[in-house]
Amino acid sequence: MVLVCYFKTLCDKIVLVTYAIYSVVKTLFYPTGGVGDRQLGAFLNLELRSPLLFKKIYGNPPSAPGINNEIILCYELNPAQARSIEPDREMLLRHLQFAGEKADGAQSAALPAGHYIFAQSRGDASLNQEEWLDMAVDLQKDGLWERNKLGDLLYVRFLFEDDKFVTQIFRPVI
Repeated sequence: MVLVCYFKTLCDKIVLVTYAIYSVVKTLFYPTGGVGDRQLGAFLNLELRSPLLFKKIYGNPPSAPGINNEIILCYELNPAQARSIEPDREMLLRHLQFAGEKADGAQSAALPAGHYIFAQSRGDASLNQEEWLDMAVDLQKDGLWERNKLGDLLYVRFLFEDDKFVTQIFRPVI
């Protein structure tokens, strides 16, 4: 009994030390929370009280929003990679479920109301797919580290606010 308690305590200490090292390394390489001229926000738990509605885009979605445009992409994730603390980023995205843009009139796509883990980047340009995929992997690692059970969808939202391009990542918590 004492040996089991000692082992559990030792394992807990190893996990805490590992996370502390991860936090220090992250701070050393990204001391301002950003990359270059980008400002990366902290990972947050978000309770979205009402859905964000969009008009579905058929065909290829724009690669980046304009100043007066807002775009959302919804990807289905590979279930095995979506639950891994060390996902293979090349295998994480399964396929694009839908793309949408803010528009008046009929709304056929949505970021549903619910509980999400969330991160965003603000900069002089929107993140490209490589950059936002890196941010999504980091978000997943932090979310799983905090023992959140994450859904198999990834929402990527692009918008322009306060004279900056913003890229937001949402993962549902189930």
